Amino acid sequence: MSAASDQITEYLSVGGLFNPEMMNQTQHEAVRDTLIKARDDIQRLERENAALREQVEELDAKWKMAEDQCFDQVGKIGELERENAALRALLIRIRNEKDLLKIRPGA
Repeated sequence: MSAASDQITEYLSVGGLFNPEMMNQTQHEAVRDTLIKARDDIQRLERENAALREQVEELDAKWKMAEDQCFDQVGKIGELERENAALRALLIRIRNEKDLLKIRPGA
């Protein structure tokens, strides 16, 4: 937790829930100072949270881009494998036809 949060907790735990009209000037100033610290802590945490959210969004975008590139590469591999299989089938067919030509008389 923050120092301001700790001060608020301490204030409430030692009777800070009593009637504010019963407080003297020093006590009012202490509460005001604690509220100012709490506000500053909240604003700092909001800035940090916004910065972290921005970093997460950037990392998500980079992850998506890397993932898309990976899927593209996998797709290219699949295309190459299909082309390779087609070329192997064509090579087998050519070899078979060549063998048939050797068998035929007059070839």
